[in-house]
Amino acid sequence: MLELLEPDDAVCIVANVELPDMEILELLGYLRSLCAHAPVLCMAEDCAVSTAVALMKAGAHDCIEKTGPIHRLVDKLIAFIEEATERAA
Repeated sequence: MLELLEPDDAVCIVANVELPDMEILELLGYLRSLCAHAPVLCMAEDCAVSTAVALMKAGAHDCIEKTGPIHRLVDKLIAFIEEATERAA
């Protein structure tokens, strides 16, 4: 995905906290180095407050639990799309 990512093309990025090839904090740092403006939504099995705070300090916009209500994910994605639409206008 990183090889194909054009920083300004993404409306939002949804990332699993448990990545197979790199640490999530490394990914967030890489995205910041690209000056990517797309919000990053992290998903975790258990998104404890300390985990969410660390992710947001590293550049994530939010962290939600994978097993949480689906409407929370949908609401976040709709908000990100609306924000991107407003920025583009």
